[in-house]
Amino acid sequence: MCSKNEVIGIRSPLRISTGYPLLDLPNQATFATVFAFEIQFVTLFKDGTTLITGTDDRIPSFVDENFKIYRQSVTQTMMEAWHEHQIRVEAFEAERSQQKEDIKFSDFADILTIVEAILLVNNLFRKTEGCDGMMG
Repeated sequence: MCSKNEVIGIRSPLRISTGYPLLDLPNQATFATVFAFEIQFVTLFKDGTTLITGTDDRIPSFVDENFKIYRQSVTQTMMEAWHEHQIRVEAFEAERSQQKEDIKFSDFADILTIVEAILLVNNLFRKTEGCDGMMG
């Protein structure tokens, strides 16, 4: 059963995930979501670059040139992280590309699936005591 605005993703091999967008700004290509123990701000750009700012430093910062994903971990409050993300978005726009227009939640969900795969394949989740299963 699907709730209002819930997005369900089904991936092979039979992996089902559900989610809700927390932040969707009509004039920006930015979404925010809860991922594991953090808030993530995700912005997509026209050149295919994805900029992510996350609030949990147990998930490390990384750059993946193949998928053009730039992830920064900050140990800040949600509002401070949002402000930091906006500064990074402005810098990317000045140096690289403009934000992508007309994005769909499925674009955002696809990026998060890729990020999760990058973290798992490269074993980038940092061990956390007292947190078996989710990230440890």
